[in-house]
Amino acid sequence: MRPYIEFIQSQQQPWQRAPDAFGGADWKVLSRDNDSGAVTAILRFRAGRCELTAALASDWELFVLKGAAQVGKVELVTHAYAYLPAGFPLGPLSATEDLIVLSFFNGAPVAATATIAHYAESRVIGPIDTVALRWENSGMDPNINHLNASRKNLRFAPEGDCRSYLLGGMPQGFPPADASLERHPHCEEFFMVSGDMACHVGIMRTGAYFWRPPEISHGRDCTRTGFLLFCRTPGSNKTISRWSQERYPVSWAPAHQPVLPPELATSGAVPQPDPIEY
Repeated sequence: MRPYIEFIQSQQQPWQRAPDAFGGADWKVLSRDNDSGAVTAILRFRAGRCELTAALASDWELFVLKGAAQVGKVELVTHAYAYLPAGFPLGPLSATEDLIVLSFFNGAPVAATATIAHYAESRVIGPIDTVALRWENSGMDPNINHLNASRKNLRFAPEGDCRSYLLGGMPQGFPPADASLERHPHCEEFFMVSGDMACHVGIMRTGAYFWRPPEISHGRDCTRTGFLLFCRTPGSNKTISRWSQERYPVSWAPAHQPVLPPELATSGAVPQPDPIEY
């Protein structure tokens, strides 16, 4: 299982050599499931050409944070999204500039064995230029009306166990009064693509990441500059929220008190100033 991480700033994680399947790329590991090998990471490919493995043994869900590249027959641009199932043919990667990719793997991201002779074509999504999608706010929880939030749904898992979507919020989102806390019967995994959000454990800024297990009370969210979040709900194809009867004060500047496993305690101990890179 994965440890509870809420939250780290990706800027405080070191770049390391990515697995050999990625042809010499670097990565920052954000969280990992030591039982299944599943991992969430940021991959960085330098401008130029590199030889990826022919196919991965795991599914690769990706969102381009920065840059542009051609991966086999797949064309990626900034804020493109794709879901490539295990066995999907990758081929060489040619980047016109450094490519930085938020990546989710449902198993160890290693080269596929010869036994994977095909891939589940019906599971392929994209690439989608998410900029071209329309924002929609139907069914948004009224408890977060102050965030003026909208979403772009990207994927509903066919097994019914994960939705991926973008969530955007307007600047100056502050509730008119104290706020309830919420909890969910499923996990939540969020990455702050841009912006800021103050919450119960501090201020998340561009590059912030959390993995929240089920039934963790959280909230008191507000934002000064607005935000763009990449969100996942492992365990459910919809966000299921239960709100507390008690209400709590909301602050633009909550105390920095992240909840981190021991191996991340040092990197998450210091608040992050407004960043310019991931």
